[in-house]
Amino acid sequence: NQKNITLTGGSGNYGMLSVRGDGSNSEFDSITPNLQNSGTISIDGENSYGMASYNGGGSNNSGTISMAQVGTGIMHNTGIIYNNGSVSLQKGGVGLSMTQQGDIYNTNSGSIVIDNAQSATSTSSDNSATQESGGDTNTEDTTTEDTGTSSTQTTTTTDDASNASIAISSQKGNVYNNGSILMTNKTNASNTTSYGIKGNEVTAENTGSITINDANDSYGVSITNGEIINSGLINLGNTTGTANNSAYGLQISQGNVTNSGQISLSNKLNAYGIQAGSGNVVN
Repeated sequence: NQKNITLTGGSGNYGMLSVRGDGSNSEFDSITPNLQNSGTISIDGENSYGMASYNGGGSNNSGTISMAQVGTGIMHNTGIIYNNGSVSLQKGGVGLSMTQQGDIYNTNSGSIVIDNAQSATSTSSDNSATQESGGDTNTEDTTTEDTGTSSTQTTTTTDDASNASIAISSQKGNVYNNGSILMTNKTNASNTTSYGIKGNEVTAENTGSITINDANDSYGVSITNGEIINSGLINLGNTTGTANNSAYGLQISQGNVTNSGQISLSNKLNAYGIQAGSGNVVN
């Protein structure tokens, strides 16, 4: 797509969709689906997708994806996602999502912006974005380290009103953020959870910037099992003047964490620069 795609109304819309078959026709089933957007995709419909691909292939966005309702910017079950452009979600949801296994790249020219205004009954179009606030917090013995240098880069934005909003979500694979993530909550900070990067069995590397403002609970990078490498900037805070619940710069339940970047947490009742349930932490 090099032009404009506009979808208005309804729900479950797709700006661009590719599906590879798994039937008996090898001529078609062997073709790897690829989506490319250098134009503009604008969708005003709940639980919709800017770009989506099933059964492998790749998606490359160098244009603009704008979601007016809760939804997902780019979704794959398997394959690879490149975001070289901008993904904007105006009412929460997931920026880039890998639901089974694959790799996600938010490049140095990529930005994800999510501002959430969804109601208490809204649900995200990505299953991994509906976990309860604080669900990744490990209650076992932890290693905690904190650093105090602030970040000024702000290009990707994610915000949630009742369910978690996630800039980059992956169930299994590699996640690379070389661009910018900015998540804000302009409407209602109560019961909100925001994740810059959230993964299950994932190696996540951040060399860019992750900024989350005014969410009740904030996670810069949160991984269940894998590895976190941060040489970029993570800034989690509350600009409303009253300290709210919790912030985790880097959080992992099982695995190793290496931080050579900058982590800044401000105006939070509970703040953890680095929290690890088990594994090695190097700061």
